[in-house]
Amino acid sequence: MRKIQLTPAKYPSIKHYLKAFIDPDFDLEQDLPFRTVVQTIPANTVITHIGDVENFAHYIISGYARVSAFDRNAEEKVLEFFGPDDFISAYTSFVYRTPSKVFVKTISECTFETIHVDDINTAIRQNLNIALLTLNAVHKNYAAKTQIQLDFLLLDNDELVAKILHEREELLNITSAKLIASYLDMTEVTFSRIRKDLRDNLDNL
Repeated sequence: MRKIQLTPAKYPSIKHYLKAFIDPDFDLEQDLPFRTVVQTIPANTVITHIGDVENFAHYIISGYARVSAFDRNAEEKVLEFFGPDDFISAYTSFVYRTPSKVFVKTISECTFETIHVDDINTAIRQNLNIALLTLNAVHKNYAAKTQIQLDFLLLDNDELVAKILHEREELLNITSAKLIASYLDMTEVTFSRIRKDLRDNLDNL
């Protein structure tokens, strides 16, 4: 099977992200005030299980991953997809040090720059930029979730599928229709039908 070449992060490290969004004067040759580990994780790997207390936040350098939970029928419900330039973690568990109610799983092979919770908490107390970096990641995640909820309230199924086709084409190439449908809160049959209709309409233009 041919390996799909995925678009890497625009900002190839946490240092570059910090310089772009927090401190334009940050020297990229300077060490971060916490330890990070760059690691590559195979596709379809659970990196945080339900019941774990989340100890890590991961900056995605390349690849895609998801945060999911199980519904009352023990079916996976995708809560959010994450890709290059995103931070991913079981956030509630990471912040409140409680057992996670979600799991974090790679979709494709992923390269992460990973931070341990103890290191980030120490750095936050000592360095304003790291506090702002953490706040930026939390706000970005909150804004994304708020937009998703608004989309579900304001858009019909056709519009939801059209939006994800437009905004996340690369993700669609590596993710099953079942997972996308779960994320959009519709059946796989409905998602596949709408996607086919939209693509057919584009082909006929």
